[in-house]
Amino acid sequence: MAVFACASASGSPGVTTTVLALACEWPRPVVVVEADPTAGSAILAGFFRGVVEPTGGLVELMVAQRQDQLPDRLPSVLLPIPDSPAKVLPGIQTRAQAAGLESMWSPLLTALRDLDNTGTDVLVDAGRLPWTGTLNPLVLGADVLLLGAGSNLPVVAKTRALATDLADQRPSGVGLLVIGPNRPYGVGEVAKALGLPAVGRIEWDPRAAAVYSQGDAPARHAERSVFRGSVRATGEAIRAFAEASRPTSPSLSIGGVR
Repeated sequence: MAVFACASASGSPGVTTTVLALACEWPRPVVVVEADPTAGSAILAGFFRGVVEPTGGLVELMVAQRQDQLPDRLPSVLLPIPDSPAKVLPGIQTRAQAAGLESMWSPLLTALRDLDNTGTDVLVDAGRLPWTGTLNPLVLGADVLLLGAGSNLPVVAKTRALATDLADQRPSGVGLLVIGPNRPYGVGEVAKALGLPAVGRIEWDPRAAAVYSQGDAPARHAERSVFRGSVRATGEAIRAFAEASRPTSPSLSIGGVR
């Protein structure tokens, strides 16, 4: 099992949409965690078109944590995504609820990792990362942190500043996810400017993305779209990056013999 966190430095380059699209194409069970502390579930409002009641999720887990019941309660608050191997842990609904998140991130990460016996991966939508203070343990403890960025100069400049600050808190396991390459800069140019390895690219296709961001019906032959193909390829690249980023165990040495 692996925990992957996706975040951005500015604006909204489509991180939530990308995370949800990745989850729907994931080859094994996966849990999407809405960890954006700014409140308001984009997935419930967008993909589910507001017809699912915003109950449970992180709010219920905050209560469970105070009762030392978070791991037991976690499976019951996950919302299945139809026709996919994915489930969603909805985020907070009001800004006032954000105060209770800080003490919950570490226990939640532990509980998510305990899903290992079910063969489940985790995709964390961390939203926009803060410019000051330390990252929350859910982001710091993820196996891989992907910074989502567009390919225009203002976004690249803000992402570069964040990537520089991140170097102290996360010296490894950080990769770049370019959302909408060649608008106008290519993936290689963005990666070079940020000093990060380019892990994946999501092609720009607002109509295809609206299936995940707005709950629109898929277009005919959507499974053959460039957008969906890029999502699948990015998912494979992310999993390969996680495997390559795993720390290797030191080899045993006795009396100088390995």
